[in-house]
Amino acid sequence: MTDDANPRHVYHDLAVAIDSTRNLYNGQPSLIARWLDDAGLGEGQRVVHVGCGAGYFTALMASVVGPTGRVDAVDVDAGLATQAAVNLAAWRWVSVSVGNGAARLASGAGSRWPVIASGFIAVALAGGGIYYASNSGAVSVRTVVLISLPILLAGLFAVMWSRFVTAALLAVGFGSVLTLGLVVRFVAVEFAQRQSTKALLAVADSRGFASAPLFIRRDDRSPEFYASSRVVYGSDGEPERLEAIKDIVAETKSRGQRILILVPLEDLDQYKNPTYIEIIGDNGTHALLATKLGK
Repeated sequence: MTDDANPRHVYHDLAVAIDSTRNLYNGQPSLIARWLDDAGLGEGQRVVHVGCGAGYFTALMASVVGPTGRVDAVDVDAGLATQAAVNLAAWRWVSVSVGNGAARLASGAGSRWPVIASGFIAVALAGGGIYYASNSGAVSVRTVVLISLPILLAGLFAVMWSRFVTAALLAVGFGSVLTLGLVVRFVAVEFAQRQSTKALLAVADSRGFASAPLFIRRDDRSPEFYASSRVVYGSDGEPERLEAIKDIVAETKSRGQRILILVPLEDLDQYKNPTYIEIIGDNGTHALLATKLGK
């Protein structure tokens, strides 16, 4: 025991008695310091301190791991635990409870695995999307990579820095929401566009254009997914451009058959020529036209 409560006494390398009647001592500072050094504690880590006593060495651990870390202190003595809670009130990342530490150790040992698992799942989802895009051709790989980037980075963060439990889970959650938003913005809208274009082609087929050559604009290549055998391509492998009415009429005459042209809806007025053009319909963004054979 010290002569008084002056904290200068604990700066000596001596074991200070907490309760000499029960042989409870705070431990020799140099010995505990060596153990803490061997434990390799660092900023942001979680520590379970079993047998915290009055909380002196708990405070040292809290100073090492810092506010981004966490210290769970336990003691079987309710009186000591209460005293430690008072002494450690300034360290908001320290919690003190009464017990033998078994529950804390059990929860601490597995607390990072859900974070790591969520990280691996996020990475797997991103990788699966990229693999699907590269093999199906339904969506460009570049688009999928950009869409998957938030959840991919969040997953890697959760796996590599799982000790930052809250930050890792928030990263995975935010990355998932952002990726979902990008999917809705780009992939879902594109898929809906393809479906509406497919409906336009079905209307044209019902009117006898099932074998008609199809000219499309390079700004909407969705018909390639449903009528690739009918899309007309140029020597460069890209859809052949056919925009001016005179070129459309000339192409119709040279082929001796009616043709289909998909044009942006905002350009429709320039094609409203009942002598040569019939409007099949539109999907809100593009209009499907059919030519008439001249007499």
